[in-house]
Amino acid sequence: MGDILKTEGGLVINRPGNVMFVPIKADKTEDYANAVRNTAKINTITITNSKTKTEIPDGNSFYPAGDRVTAIAGTVAIEFSTIDPTIWALSSGTSVVNTTGDTMLKIYEYEKIGEDNKIEINDAYKTDAFVQVIGADGTVYEKVTSSPSAGEFSIAVSDGVTTLTFNSADAKKSVAVSMTITTDTMSYSQGRKAMKNYKIIIDTDMSLLDNSTDLAVNYIISQASISGDMVDSLQKDPSATKTLTYNMYAPLPGEQPYTVKMQNKATGQEVSM
Repeated sequence: MGDILKTEGGLVINRPGNVMFVPIKADKTEDYANAVRNTAKINTITITNSKTKTEIPDGNSFYPAGDRVTAIAGTVAIEFSTIDPTIWALSSGTSVVNTTGDTMLKIYEYEKIGEDNKIEINDAYKTDAFVQVIGADGTVYEKVTSSPSAGEFSIAVSDGVTTLTFNSADAKKSVAVSMTITTDTMSYSQGRKAMKNYKIIIDTDMSLLDNSTDLAVNYIISQASISGDMVDSLQKDPSATKTLTYNMYAPLPGEQPYTVKMQNKATGQEVSM
């Protein structure tokens, strides 16, 4: 395996590393044109390699004739502190879709009606779509086309700004606004299509315990796909993490399921384990 593995004290991994997900085409070749490079911070990467054996029966239960590996399985668990939407999309079996002029529902915090009887919102209301105004006292305001009376409001949009106009009797009251706006969106979903398989390439580096030598290292999982839970944390918690677990599958032709490749500084070439 090369002199590089004969170092006293062994090697340590300096960082979790960067990850690239390469889609596998139907003909079992890599689609690097649509590869996704992780752009989010990674806390840990845990690779599990397990083997399942079964004994060969020979009538001697105390000393069986031998055993045989019947299954090799592995997983790659990546713990993100922040994660790019594209990673969620590919793991869901979809792709990120950019839509121009789409709609979204926005639910705004309570805001006081101004002394000029108006509230301005820097979003564009979609004409004739859903809009709801509820007062802090429980009053449900009715939408009218013009000249609102007490308990009513009108709505207008100009240059991407939405203006809600109320009656002077409601000035300085607090209201909560919910409405459908027009905006460009980026979306992904839990896909209905079959999950794609991906080659996972982890780029990291190792060093000696005294940090005297740095080595470029690749961990290569030939073919894998997401499994288990994908949990989106909606609470903004700096300590919250998201872990995606990928199952290793049968390798691509001519490859191993799991390969560690490190740079051999002695020869300037790469050495695989």
